[in-house]
Amino acid sequence: MKAFPYYQQIWWDALWDLRCQLAAHCRRSQPDKLRFQTNRLFTNLMQQIKATRKDQLATMRLCYRLMSDQSLSLGYDEPRRLHLEEMEALFGAHGKPKPKSKRKEDRDQAVSTLGLLLESISSWIEARESFSMWLEFKDNRAYWQSNDSDTADRAWQAKMLSRLPTYAIPTEFRGKRIIGANRQGVPWTRQQWANILKQAARSAKKALSDCTRLEEWVWWCYPIFSRYGWSAREVKNSAAERGLLDANKGEADFRRYWITRGLRFAGRRTERSNPPLAEFVRNLSIPALDDATGVVFWRAPNSLQKKIIKA
Repeated sequence: MKAFPYYQQIWWDALWDLRCQLAAHCRRSQPDKLRFQTNRLFTNLMQQIKATRKDQLATMRLCYRLMSDQSLSLGYDEPRRLHLEEMEALFGAHGKPKPKSKRKEDRDQAVSTLGLLLESISSWIEARESFSMWLEFKDNRAYWQSNDSDTADRAWQAKMLSRLPTYAIPTEFRGKRIIGANRQGVPWTRQQWANILKQAARSAKKALSDCTRLEEWVWWCYPIFSRYGWSAREVKNSAAERGLLDANKGEADFRRYWITRGLRFAGRRTERSNPPLAEFVRNLSIPALDDATGVVFWRAPNSLQKKIIKA
């Protein structure tokens, strides 16, 4: 099997690190300490770019063109759409600022510009990955936060059983039973198995991805709220204008509600009548909920390298 082009490997490593970070965070954090959408992916990406010791500007350009190329099926169509719409809202029909010459001051400006573009598209991809993790976390906290491996295994198996009407679940993996036994392959007792089935029955009554339209909207718009310093009051008012929230809901309760869901609004109280991109988030077309569930797997075609370099 041929190796990925190095800039594609950079993205894959940054995404893999993000998924590991999110999983570890869900396992260790207390409810009020959850933090999602904290720019982890952009940080990972820039660390991976620097670790290559290749030309930073050229590598940033390759990484951006890979993820922004609308002809590629990388599994992040909705985050890419939202990134391009954000850029259009900021810079008009061209959709992004344009670096100029190769003189040092212009090169510095180009690095800054590409950093802005990469941070934007990274934040939308992280929104998708974080939303998917949060949906899984809130749907099966016993699995993510149990200190006992058997309890976690039973919670995971109960969740798999509850999804039998939707998914075909294999019962063996590499010669070991993954349903009906713990991770050492020891079968559950009758009582343990009965408890698993009861837990599966309770879980099966719930929707696979049970969240409100307000939660969907805030989760997908959070890259804007975070990047442009929106306050909880500004987010609350915008949600009310969109018809997702009672305009009389208290700001403190609204802020607390999102803290328990791992999102925080860091903006200070301001007198501005309209926060940045207010119209953009009010009119944003929210991706279908299915786009935020499951794990994205992608691989760009090997012919992509020549295509990007020529661009």
